[in-house]
Amino acid sequence: MSESLLGGLSDTRTSSEKQAETELERQAKNKAREIADSGQTFDYVFGVWQKRHHGDAPLGKALFFSLGCQSISNALGIHVAATGEGGYGKSDGIKKMGQLIFPTFWKNGGFTPQTLYYSGPDMPDGVVIGLEDIVWGSELGVTVKRITNDFLEGALRVSTVEMKGVEVRTAKRIAFWASCVDSQADEQIRDRFIMYNVKSDSNRRQEILGHMMARDEGDQLPEESEFETKVCQVLTYDLRRSCST
Repeated sequence: MSESLLGGLSDTRTSSEKQAETELERQAKNKAREIADSGQTFDYVFGVWQKRHHGDAPLGKALFFSLGCQSISNALGIHVAATGEGGYGKSDGIKKMGQLIFPTFWKNGGFTPQTLYYSGPDMPDGVVIGLEDIVWGSELGVTVKRITNDFLEGALRVSTVEMKGVEVRTAKRIAFWASCVDSQADEQIRDRFIMYNVKSDSNRRQEILGHMMARDEGDQLPEESEFETKVCQVLTYDLRRSCST
């Protein structure tokens, strides 16, 4: 991890924000530097995710690879859709990985087609958007498909404001992480999304309950979890700033 990228994280802050930087944040940056310099970014972030979400390793890997794809200047984008019955962790897996992304670049839930186009600075280039229980045939689903088609430059839309045509464009290199019950997506979606079907049976439910009980019993101290979260957020920040062809 280069000094410029780590410095960039703090250099964008105001003087008061710099003064408020905690010892925990400094330690997290130092740890992230060690991890990145040793080439262990994926192993660390994936390992933290697996502590918080039981199983579904292919889903976790797909989500992380989607992040990496955003940092390749000529990539067409990798998006992820987790399908399956409710209550077996498809949304949880997405949310747990989303929490490991630098907060500026993670937006989850409550989107309409209009918010994807009109959010301005609140929707920066390289943002990851979590969509829960999306229906591909809905207006939102159609809009998402249109945006994935213009991954590099952002999708253009012409709107009318005070009787004048106004062009608005989405952020560039948006990655969509969606959960949906129905796995019957059309060919266009299958071309652009990694589709992962979450296992749903009684054994899986027992495994999830066991994982939740271990977590509730203090399997990990809160401060340890917070530290790991901050390390992952620095690593994912660095990852998206390292753009290559």
